[in-house]
Amino acid sequence: MCLAFDGLILMTGSVGWSIVLLSCLTTLVSQPLRKWAQRIERRVSSLKDEVDEKVASSTQGLRGELKFRAVEQVYRANEYHPIMSVALGAPFFVMLPFLLSALLVLFENPALESAYFLFIADLSLSDRALAGVNVLPFVMTGVTLLDAYIRFGINSSSFRRFI
Repeated sequence: MCLAFDGLILMTGSVGWSIVLLSCLTTLVSQPLRKWAQRIERRVSSLKDEVDEKVASSTQGLRGELKFRAVEQVYRANEYHPIMSVALGAPFFVMLPFLLSALLVLFENPALESAYFLFIADLSLSDRALAGVNVLPFVMTGVTLLDAYIRFGINSSSFRRFI
């Protein structure tokens, strides 16, 4: 990722645009992995919901050892183990190496020192663009929410409830 960042700086001549392009490039490269992880997440989520329903119906009124055995029987019959719920975080685990490598590439990178981008005078420092308030975290949050809105197809009423 460091080589890609350096190459983008050479191509664009701008550290800021290189960061934007690196983000786009990372999104494109990681898309197949993310889709694969989302398929796994959906399969496990569906199986977990199905198993949870069966456990609820088969353990009604049971307690202690009897309940434990009934739960184990449902798990065995559905080839399910509670550790499988870790797969519900598969998209996050797939993106984690990309996030960590971006952090390592950008953290204290000398190319960021005195680099100007849009309204930010120095990319290596806090922006303090609006009366001493850092605007960039708010911009990043807005972009992330917009991305979630577009990517996951959240309808506008449920999205408004979310925020």
